[in-house]
Amino acid sequence: MNKQKVRNVILELYNQDSSIVNDEVRLLEQVWVKLGWREDRSLYDNMSRLPRAESVARRRRELYNEGLIKYSDEALEQRTKAFNSEREYQAPKAVSWLYD
Repeated sequence: MNKQKVRNVILELYNQDSSIVNDEVRLLEQVWVKLGWREDRSLYDNMSRLPRAESVARRRRELYNEGLIKYSDEALEQRTKAFNSEREYQAPKAVSWLYD
């Protein structure tokens, strides 16, 4: 799936309702609908044609980092906490060979 197309869909959805970028599941659902999710197709058929959740989240982060979209304060705080928690969890594993 074209990265620019996904970015454009996210921006379009954001311009319609800026709160959509605060809810990753809602954003993903709406992006997939805009890009052609069809109820008459199997889950496999839909998933194989549409961008992965990670790709949608990555495009959303890019738009945020470029200042094109804004998160609510609450959503930003939750994402910051999740990032810090993951970093603290992963850091010891990243250099575990130092402790062997």
